[in-house]
Amino acid sequence: MASQRLARSSSLKIQSWNRKREFFSINYTIAEFESPVAVVAADVDQDGFTDLLICHDYGPHMLRCLVDGGHISWLRNPGRDKLGGGVWEQRYVGRWPAMHRLKAGYFTQKSFLEVMAMSVVHGPQDLTSAIPVILFQAPEKVLEALEWPRKIVDDSSFTVIHDAAQKKFHGLNGLDSLVIASREGLNWLYYADQKWNIEHITEGEPKAEGQSASNLDPPDYWGSGCVDVGRVGDDPFAYVASIDPFHGNMVCVYTKANPTMDGTKGWTRHVLDVFGSPAQLQKHGEGPGHYVVTGDFDGDGDDEFLVAMFGTPDKTSGPSPNKGVFYYKAIDLDKGLFAKYKVAEESTARIAIGNFGGRGLLDFVGIKYRVPNYYEEENPTVSVYYNDFANAHIAHDASVVPTLWDDEGLVYLPNPDTAPQTCSLDLIEVANYALSVVVLPPKTTFAGLPGIGYKVLFGAVMDGEKERRAMDVPPFTEQSVVMDNDELRTLDDIGSVLLLFSPLKCDSSSTPGKWPTAEDVPVKVTFKPTRGLPVPPLHFKKVDKCWWGAGFPDINFHNMTGFTFRFHDQTFLAHLQFWTAGNNVNCGVHNHTDASFAEIHIGLSAGTGTGGMWRLKTEYEDTPADELPKLGPEAFDKLVLPPLAEHGGVWRRDSYGKPILRGNGTVDYPFHKWQAGEDDCVDIWAAVEFNPKGKYKWAF
Repeated sequence: MASQRLARSSSLKIQSWNRKREFFSINYTIAEFESPVAVVAADVDQDGFTDLLICHDYGPHMLRCLVDGGHISWLRNPGRDKLGGGVWEQRYVGRWPAMHRLKAGYFTQKSFLEVMAMSVVHGPQDLTSAIPVILFQAPEKVLEALEWPRKIVDDSSFTVIHDAAQKKFHGLNGLDSLVIASREGLNWLYYADQKWNIEHITEGEPKAEGQSASNLDPPDYWGSGCVDVGRVGDDPFAYVASIDPFHGNMVCVYTKANPTMDGTKGWTRHVLDVFGSPAQLQKHGEGPGHYVVTGDFDGDGDDEFLVAMFGTPDKTSGPSPNKGVFYYKAIDLDKGLFAKYKVAEESTARIAIGNFGGRGLLDFVGIKYRVPNYYEEENPTVSVYYNDFANAHIAHDASVVPTLWDDEGLVYLPNPDTAPQTCSLDLIEVANYALSVVVLPPKTTFAGLPGIGYKVLFGAVMDGEKERRAMDVPPFTEQSVVMDNDELRTLDDIGSVLLLFSPLKCDSSSTPGKWPTAEDVPVKVTFKPTRGLPVPPLHFKKVDKCWWGAGFPDINFHNMTGFTFRFHDQTFLAHLQFWTAGNNVNCGVHNHTDASFAEIHIGLSAGTGTGGMWRLKTEYEDTPADELPKLGPEAFDKLVLPPLAEHGGVWRRDSYGKPILRGNGTVDYPFHKWQAGEDDCVDIWAAVEFNPKGKYKWAF
């Protein structure tokens, strides 16, 4: 599908809300159209009232668009006193098949309103022919015109246009221009020196091996799909935010090497996020991303941006990490470091921003995505979201940058091999351990307190005569993470990133080391994000309350999400989260077919006595999936995990010790589970999920 459409036949209705921030709907229809797509607001007849332009008669799908469709009409606002007087007067502008995006402004002059019109494809079953970008200009006597005159701006540069951002920039004499997102990437289209000009910004997501422009079922996508431009300080073209490619899954930011308007070439791509199902991650089909919009949401003078995700077709009801609205704020623009958190849970296709709450802040409105036979979200409502999420700018200048990513902490780390000095950051206190992350440059020593545990996340350290690395424990064995000596030492040419587990002193009234329920486990977030961002609300939550946990009803099984670690260049290092399981709890036989990571567990409390990892024996590997939960203990190899011990990875390995990847890019695991023991307290453990393509020494 090419865009948000409410139905094959839709009506336009006025919706509003009052100054008390109470939403209400004015239930009268102002127009009815067959398969409408884009709507833009402008004062077409210059009478002081905002009219609407809309393209319609699109068809059921971009590849089955109506040859005689793609009409553009405008609806004349009857005035404030007559808004409830029935349908608005409808007048005609023009047409082209598969008309998909409209932008109204003044692109070549400032006297007559102009509309830039862009189809998503050239025509039915055609993803290869260039799309004409058309400029319609309002006639002087617009109320007498049967159709608007048009000019072809460009008919050779763009295929598969999904969106465009309309902006005014310095040096354009106040004229509007467009940054177009298409299969060709991002291009700036503007009128200057009596001619149209195109400045290429980026190719977006590159065309992958095996992809073809002629593939139609499903189509192959590359390039860019959504775009907006962000202002920072006095530079209105400071960065470009995009979703790549068409209906893509990659949230990207492009920054300039040259911070002036002369530097429109030489942009640097920063991939901030990759959403979607495993198949979508392999570029099979379309992703969940559908809209991006910039704005100064926190009032600091610099633009942040929102991204709309409608979800994946396999999960159209209920919450999902691939649906909702996400807020991104720059922490260090030159390095492409951003904070992110989710500001709406609902499937969202498009966003409109404005001061809807009357408080002088940018709020936003979103609409759920519902397209027949493609993605059908239940109850596709329009919702207003008031700005209670943006915080003012607070300066930060540190080599370790703490920020937010959804409801988790995100830590940007310097590469230890080039770090000028040792640096560290407190994270959280859980189960009477204080967790922190420390970066050690080469030729550095680190003195630890008695009983301290550590997990190498990157690089290597010498613990006495023993070299410790991230992947140095043999498969399905356990090894203590407690320091053997008084200090650790990095090598001459290799630094290290360590996750530290420092025992806390317990008061006399506590029960050190074991707790009867997850609610009793002490948790204190010591992580302090930069730039005034809120502290992530970390706590143990019953798994059946998680978006993915419906299969664990009323089971004493809890999760607490935690922290993601990345280097400054956006390279993913590891993710950290926490789990608890009560007496005899079976945490579910699984093999990670929906995610790609190399997972290692570290015990924090053996509350059930013999809790640990169970791995399905080879002779049971052909057991049907629905029979796996019925297997008894004899079907599993067992590994008890005591406090401050880690296990070697469960995943399958190639001859070099590296994780074997399945065809969909996920790591190949045998079926396994955490199985709790019979004692009456809860097991507590940390899960460290490593980058399976990371630069580790995988042999052990």
